[in-house]
Amino acid sequence: MRRLHERLNPMRRLRDMRIRRKILLSNMVIILMLALSIGTAATLASRYFIEANTRELTRHVIDQYSKNVDNHVKDFVSSTLFLLNDKLLTHIVSEQEAQAGEDRYALDFNRVAGLLYQYGNNNPFINSITIMNEQGRLYWWQRPAAAAGDLNERIARAIAESARMKLADAGTGIYWSASLHGTDEVALSRYYLDINQVNRSFGVIVFHLDKAYFKSLLSDGSIIQADNLFILNENGGAAL
Repeated sequence: MRRLHERLNPMRRLRDMRIRRKILLSNMVIILMLALSIGTAATLASRYFIEANTRELTRHVIDQYSKNVDNHVKDFVSSTLFLLNDKLLTHIVSEQEAQAGEDRYALDFNRVAGLLYQYGNNNPFINSITIMNEQGRLYWWQRPAAAAGDLNERIARAIAESARMKLADAGTGIYWSASLHGTDEVALSRYYLDINQVNRSFGVIVFHLDKAYFKSLLSDGSIIQADNLFILNENGGAAL
């Protein structure tokens, strides 16, 4: 092969450079390598910082929402005590007097339905309330606008029996779960306790709530999306 022209030979040009130019060129190479190293390290550090900051923010948001849910749960459970403390309702549910005959049951049912209406109508998130006493008597109320369909004796009994089994299995007096009749709701089951003698139960009472009761806690800009929200009760069962 023909040798490169002496003027075009890079090695010859490098040899001909003055020493100061060589030092300057080597310094520029070193600076370039340092800049690349610093840039790469800064990019990695920035990515790590963003990921760590995002994880911390997410943990904080979830923790705050969990606390809000806990407070919401306590508020609702406490509000149910007002219903259990109603003397007329407790008198009917406990069957403290001999209550025989369909006519008497129909009368009591209407009186209970009226009391449940007054209570449920004050909380727009309650869709229905079902009560079954120790003698198997059923009482219920449902919000007319609820999308769960009309409650009847068969459905009400299935709800109450399911609640009774869940409470017995959990070994607790209160149990949160998904709907007990296949609807898009959240259910709170609890024993209908005698307020004056808490170790005495008159039956079970079940509240079905609209899921908006919990989803309403989410702000518009929250990183928690309502469609992906999944809430477990203390036993690990799905409540929402």
